[in-house]
Amino acid sequence: MVQDNYILRDEVERKLKLGYLHGQKDQTTKILDKFRPILARLQEQNLELMDFLQDVADTASRQFWLKEVTIGLRDPDDKYRYKVMCGLRPDAWAAHKHLAYTREEFSDPKYYKGRQMSKHTKIFLAEDKPFTDDELDTFTRPILLKATRTSVDECIEGDYFDTHIFGENEQLMGWIEISGTKDGKFPDPTTVRWIELLALIIGIAITRDDRSGRSEQAKSRLKSAITFARNR
Repeated sequence: MVQDNYILRDEVERKLKLGYLHGQKDQTTKILDKFRPILARLQEQNLELMDFLQDVADTASRQFWLKEVTIGLRDPDDKYRYKVMCGLRPDAWAAHKHLAYTREEFSDPKYYKGRQMSKHTKIFLAEDKPFTDDELDTFTRPILLKATRTSVDECIEGDYFDTHIFGENEQLMGWIEISGTKDGKFPDPTTVRWIELLALIIGIAITRDDRSGRSEQAKSRLKSAITFARNR
C-alpha cells in the first residue's frame, strides 16, 4: 500500500508538470508570461529607468494591440513630461517632448475634462476636446479630430486614457497614456486593469531608483565631509 502511494505521488507530480508545461493557457497566464521579463528586470542591480519604461511601453502596445502608448514622469522642477513612446510618428513625438504639465493639470477638470474610470485611470473623450491648441501637433492624425463617433464602442482620434503612476506617500510620479486600438474600439476593462498594474510596477521601479539616487548622494556627502575633516 505504501509503495502504491509513492507510485501515485509520482504520477501526480508528472501530471502536474505536464499540465504546467503543455496545458492550455488562459489569457491571464499568457499575459503574465509576456510581462515576466519586465518583472524580472526589477531585480537588476543597476536598472536603467528609461530603457525599462521603453520596454514597458513596447510590450503593452504589442500585447494589448494599442496604437499609441506614452509614459511621462515628474522632473526635478516638479513639471511632468513625456519620456518614452511607442507607435507615434516622429513629428508627433517631437511635439510631445516640448510639453510640460503641472500637478494641478492632472487633477483639476478646468484644464482637461476627464471622466474617472477607476481610482487611478481617467478616460478623455474627443467630444470634450481634452487638449489645447498647443497640443494639436501631438496627434498622429489631427485631421480626424473632427470625426464623429458612430457607436459606443468606437475609439476615435482625440480619445485617450491616463493611468497615474504613484510613488511613496501616494505622490504622483507620472502617468501612462494610451490611445487607440488596432481594431478601432476602446480598450476593454481587463486591458485597463493590466495598464494599472504596469503603472504600479513602474512606481516601484521609480521609488527604487530614487532611493538609490538618494543613497549615492548621501555617500557622496559623507565622503566630502570626511575629506573636509581630514584636511582641517
